[in-house]
Amino acid sequence: MKVIVIGVIGASGTIGTEVAKAPTARKHEVVSTSRHGEIKVEMENPESIRRLFDNVRDVDAVACCAGDAVSKPFAELGDADYGLGLRINVVSPPWVKETLAKLGTDAESGQAAADVAKAYVAAVEGTHQGAIRDPRQAG
Repeated sequence: MKVIVIGVIGASGTIGTEVAKAPTARKHEVVSTSRHGEIKVEMENPESIRRLFDNVRDVDAVACCAGDAVSKPFAELGDADYGLGLRINVVSPPWVKETLAKLGTDAESGQAAADVAKAYVAAVEGTHQGAIRDPRQAG
């Protein structure tokens, strides 16, 4: 399976880094992208996304760890909010331990980035359609 991982935009990249590692451990080909990486993509720029898919072919899944999103209930999201009619699952991560530690706050209430990444992998590899995954819940 070829998986594109779109890195966290404008953030430390903590979750995106772990998400990119997880499919590799499962023997999937991972294509990591970010605003400043080798393969560039800007989530707010539709032309940038089109170029990504023009240049990276035969993609089986996309794991997007970007921080920007439309903020409204899932049932109210429309085609314009997604931009493409793809199978979309959403991961709603809690605070990440590593991020809390970088911010100098108590990391105990957070979840390890590697554990959060497992929810992204489940969203990519699973058969769910339109699911919102909470990394704190198993399965």
